[in-house]
Amino acid sequence: MLLRDQRGNFVDSMSHVGAKAFRRWRGGPAADALPRLVAAFVAAGRKPRSALDHEWLIFRGTDLRGKTVLDIGAGDGLASAFAVACGARKVLALEPEASGSSGGAVAAARKLHKQLGYGDRIEIREQPVEAIGTENRFDVILLAASINHLDEEACSRLHRDPAARALYRPFLQRLHDLCEPGGQLIAVDCSRANAFPALGLRNPIMTSINWRIHQRPQLWAALLREVGFRDARIDWLPVTRKAGLAPILSRSWIAYFINSYFRLRMRKA
Repeated sequence: MLLRDQRGNFVDSMSHVGAKAFRRWRGGPAADALPRLVAAFVAAGRKPRSALDHEWLIFRGTDLRGKTVLDIGAGDGLASAFAVACGARKVLALEPEASGSSGGAVAAARKLHKQLGYGDRIEIREQPVEAIGTENRFDVILLAASINHLDEEACSRLHRDPAARALYRPFLQRLHDLCEPGGQLIAVDCSRANAFPALGLRNPIMTSINWRIHQRPQLWAALLREVGFRDARIDWLPVTRKAGLAPILSRSWIAYFINSYFRLRMRKA
């Protein structure tokens, strides 16, 4: 377990993350929870530096203090835990362990949340988003590598088939209905556009991605705008946050030759 001294400096096991990373996160909203997060991530067999960097990039610029969060496709629970560490009042994590998810994810998430003492603030349901009644409303809706799994077959045709868009529209409408007025939707995924599959090659970084069932963020923004979301902002997430490299790797044309990993943020009017 990581501890802090009386001055608030992180001590012991700092090698798990690195002193520079701790200094970078110290002023963030999750600073007080960093020792527990790092210890739990290590216990779960995850590399805490990359895991924390990833969750920080997802929620960067979003004030989660006192907010309710819907985490769709919660996986092993890292994003839900990070949201609580950043001050979220309540998180509903959905992980049906269906297409696109990893077996055992729910058990791993429950174990992680118990280790962190977050069990009373994170509820995990093995249900799809369609099962959540619209009497529930959330300030933040997160879809991390899950927006394309709502209907994979239809998703593969969204860019060219109006019928596929009609099939997908009820899912996107449900997201709008579950979002509080003024609330935020965050979708994180890989874009369909990537240099390696375009050349008929396997991407050496994203080796498990089926690019056929992904879409460009601009298309997702257009479809979400049709159901009532507004103010689309697209970021390209770098594979590293090392000083000097992150700003370069965050450019769209660079992402096209690497991982095509984006974050789309929109608000409910």
